[in-house]
Amino acid sequence: SMEAMQTALREAGAQSLSDETFDTLRVEQGYGVWGREWSREYIPLETGLLDAICFSKGCYVGQEIIARMESRNRLAKQLRGLRLTMDAGPERSRRDGRWTMDKQDSTQKLEVGGKEAGDLTSMVLSPRFGPIALAYVRTAHAAPGSMVGIAGTDAHGEVVELPFAGKGTEELGNE
Repeated sequence: SMEAMQTALREAGAQSLSDETFDTLRVEQGYGVWGREWSREYIPLETGLLDAICFSKGCYVGQEIIARMESRNRLAKQLRGLRLTMDAGPERSRRDGRWTMDKQDSTQKLEVGGKEAGDLTSMVLSPRFGPIALAYVRTAHAAPGSMVGIAGTDAHGEVVELPFAGKGTEELGNE
C-alpha cells in the first residue's frame, strides 16, 4: 500500500520535499507544470516534449499542426531557462524563501527592443544558481546568451539551455 511505502521510505531516512523545494528543483531541471509551462497556450514541440509525441499514430486533435511544425522545423517560441538579474525584476516578495511574481496565476511578458519576445512562466531563487526562470522565448531570441527584458521592469535575463545543471551551465553557480 501507499502508506506502507511511505513508512518504509521515512524509516530509510527519506524526507518529504516542501512545495518551495520542489518548485526550485523542477525549474533547475527545466520541468514544466500544468497551468504554467504546460497549457493550451503552448504546443508540445515548444515545450521540449518532442519525445512524448508519436508521429505514426492515427488521427488525434492537433495532429496537422504538430506534423507541419515538425516537418518545417519552425517553432514560434521555445522553452528556455533565464538567468535573471538579482537587483531588479517583476515585483516580487520573498515568501517562504522564494520569489513570487506579482500575479501568481499569470505569465510575465518578455521583450527585446520594446517588442514582445515571449512569456516568463516560472521564477525561483535557487540556492545553486540564484534567480532563475523558465520562459517561452520567441525563436529569434532563444539562442543561449541572448538577453531579454522583463516587460515593465528594468530587469533582464540571459537565455540558457535547460537544464540549468546541464552541460555548459556549470558557470551559473553563485560567484
